[in-house]
Amino acid sequence: MKKTFKILLFSISVIVFITLFLTLRPVQIGGGNYYFIVSSGSMEPTLSTGDWIVSSKVDFKDVHVGDIIAVQHPTENFLVVHRVVDKNETCLVTKGDACDAADNFVTQPKDVLARYSGFKIPKFGFLLYFCTKTFPGLIVTYYIPCFVVILIYARKVRNWKKGEKKGGR
Repeated sequence: MKKTFKILLFSISVIVFITLFLTLRPVQIGGGNYYFIVSSGSMEPTLSTGDWIVSSKVDFKDVHVGDIIAVQHPTENFLVVHRVVDKNETCLVTKGDACDAADNFVTQPKDVLARYSGFKIPKFGFLLYFCTKTFPGLIVTYYIPCFVVILIYARKVRNWKKGEKKGGR
């Protein structure tokens, strides 16, 4: 019974992992999703600073007024996640929900990346940022696990060498 339960649990885990991988694949590996960490409060209360959001690739023609989209800023090297407030055939205007005025730039079709899918994990972006962009986070999430793996491997090699010496005498 215990072995059957383990096999069933493993099978379900594999199916869930494959399903999540196929549906949530990022654009970088052939999927249709972008992942962003919200870096300002301009979309409060819909999106808060530190929220981790999932957005899906979208064509300019499929963007509508009211959609929350991610666009490349036309003159700066950063992304903007704001709501579409006006659109015509050649460009669109965006605005943060917490802002009084529309953005001071118009978005061209080539700058539209993705539309917010409605899925977010509140404040998870803070953890991701800590783990990937700060030195203490890198120590905790990368260096310490690497060191532990090296220690485990060194211990196995040492035990293997001891066993080889005992068996060889």
